[in-house]
Amino acid sequence: MDENIAPQNLVHDDSFLIYFLDPNKAIYKGLGSYNPVYNLNYYVDDNNIIIKDLSDQIPYSVNNGVITVHDWNTQDNAGHVITWRLDPSTEAKTILLTSDGP
Repeated sequence: MDENIAPQNLVHDDSFLIYFLDPNKAIYKGLGSYNPVYNLNYYVDDNNIIIKDLSDQIPYSVNNGVITVHDWNTQDNAGHVITWRLDPSTEAKTILLTSDGP
C-alpha cells in the first residue's frame, strides 16, 4: 500500500447510494458513516441520466413503460476500466435523508 499499488476494494471504496429528490436534484453518499451526504444536479435525456457534478452518464431505456438502467463503464486514473451498476434500494431514501448532509 505504501507504493500506492494495492488493489482497490470497489465494494467499499467506490460504492455509493443515490436518491433522486426531484427532476433536477439528487443526494449522494459513499458507503461508510464517515462519508458526508452531497447534493447533486442531474438531468435526463433520451438515453442517459446525466449527473453533472460527477460527470457520469448512466444509460437507461424504457420498454413498455418499464425503465431499465444499464451498466456503464468509467476509467480510473491509471486507465483501468470500472463497470458500474445502479441497483434499486428500498433503504437509500431513509439512509440518505437521516444522515448528516447539506
